Amino acid sequence: MEPFTEDHDKDLLNTEWLVKVEPNKSTPFLFKYGVSIRDLSCYILITDTKSVWVEVLTSKQIARRWRECNPQSSKQYTQTSDEEAWRENIINLLSNGHSMGGMLEMSLEEVKSNYSDFAFVVECEAFKWRWETCFLGHRRSSEIISKHLIFPLISLNHLTFSSAHSMSELSDTELEQSVGKLGQTARRATSNHIRTALSKPRVATAIRRMTALFNFIPDLSTFNHIFTLYSENAYLIFSTEPITSIADKPLLKIENTFVSQAQTPNSQPPPPPPRQQEHYNTPQPEKSSPKKITPEREPRVDNKVKVIESASETESDSEPAETTKTSLTSNLAGPSRTSARSPSPGSPKDPTPPQSEPIRKSRSRSSLEAEVPPPRPVKKTKPTLQSSSGEDSDQDVKKSRSSSAVASGARRGTRQPIKRGGKKF
Repeated sequence: MEPFTEDHDKDLLNTEWLVKVEPNKSTPFLFKYGVSIRDLSCYILITDTKSVWVEVLTSKQIARRWRECNPQSSKQYTQTSDEEAWRENIINLLSNGHSMGGMLEMSLEEVKSNYSDFAFVVECEAFKWRWETCFLGHRRSSEIISKHLIFPLISLNHLTFSSAHSMSELSDTELEQSVGKLGQTARRATSNHIRTALSKPRVATAIRRMTALFNFIPDLSTFNHIFTLYSENAYLIFSTEPITSIADKPLLKIENTFVSQAQTPNSQPPPPPPRQQEHYNTPQPEKSSPKKITPEREPRVDNKVKVIESASETESDSEPAETTKTSLTSNLAGPSRTSARSPSPGSPKDPTPPQSEPIRKSRSRSSLEAEVPPPRPVKKTKPTLQSSSGEDSDQDVKKSRSSSAVASGARRGTRQPIKRGGKKF
């Protein structure tokens, strides 16, 4: 068999459907027949609306099969021109038999075959012919059935329901014009055409009614009534009439009774296990909490002891150093000890009346001795040998530097405590 190409499919689009019923199985078959005059070939497409079988025959295959099916009426021709003329007559005879008028006089019968998927014989008083077709496959079959049969039937159904006059009352010319206009409109927008043709309530319910009756479904009114009883809580409305022109609009709303408790907004997911809580609950600093003002601590006692020792060592060096030392000790022991912060540079200072140096020394020493604990024992240091007078001068320079450092420290004020960060977990 020759392959069935797209050209054969396009040629069959312009041919009519023929119908024959197989008597043994009572199966209706739809088929289309085509002829190519260029190479004197013929082809057929047959379907039971589920599968599609095809066969393509060349002129040599046509002559061979005719002689097999009709041995009495076949002749052998020695000349090529006579053989070609005879083949043309056979093809014309087959074309006349595979027409709407010729099928009325022909019968169709399925036969067994070892060379094809579906074989059948068409027979009349004049001749007998056998077709041995092959299956195209489900995908190709569905495409051909949709293009050759389903879409044209939907369009004609739309024309039947939308026409103001009955189709049987229209003349052939008027019907041809109506079909031509509808076909041009449907070709421009196929999706909109199909939606318009099948979305009408009368068309949809009529197809539903025909489908139910054709497949032995019980009465549609009883079926819809039972379905409505089971669907009362869902607010579903179904028409109890088999065919209707009005489509009722149902209530498209979700009621609270159908919402499960797990989907309610008040429900919260269960808390994670304690181990996961410890893992995820890491300490984080609070952003909105204000910083706590911690009172400044008092100066350490070690600083006081160092000040006293330095004062005792440098007391005999010079008198200006003694004044700075006594002022430093008075600041540590006096009433300014209670205040945490030193006064700002812009704040006014109350002048204190000058006092004599011996009184200051006596007061500062007595207050320090009463408040400050006894000094720690001084660590023993290795004795250093005084080799020369240059070393004595170096020691004097160091003492003067230490005294100046103490004086500068007294001018700066009390040492502030070191600010440390918050406690860590």
